Amino acid sequence: MLERKMILGKSGFLSFINGVLLLLVAGCGPVYQTTYELRPPENYQGRVCSNQCSQTQQFCQQNCSSQIQMCEYNERLRSENEYYGYVEQQRAANKKVVLTPESFYDSFRCSRSTETCQAQCESSYRSCFAGCGGTVIPHTQCVADCE
Repeated sequence: MLERKMILGKSGFLSFINGVLLLLVAGCGPVYQTTYELRPPENYQGRVCSNQCSQTQQFCQQNCSSQIQMCEYNERLRSENEYYGYVEQQRAANKKVVLTPESFYDSFRCSRSTETCQAQCESSYRSCFAGCGGTVIPHTQCVADCE
């Protein structure tokens, strides 16, 4: 049981290693980035509609901010509970406590969900904007390891 707890305690470290490996693999080829040019609708109704899209996007982004705050709070609670369980096991076995509370905190857990949330807000906004008669023009360009 103790070894299981120690592996879980190092989950933040393991997530970090996985992230580094992903970056190394991604570095093997060109990296592309897409930006979007937005041309407003030509009629008044379309512009009013696209303004509503902007308001919905702002609400969506505020929701993402709330989600990240809640995620970080829950992750802090989870990591503290794991740490205290680990400490109890170490003391019961008369072993030294070598890990810290930060050893149990996975900082990547919340950042992944935030990036996904923000991307969904942007995608929904572009769809709404186009549905109002606006034009969305994607521009994709190589930003790293280009040949």
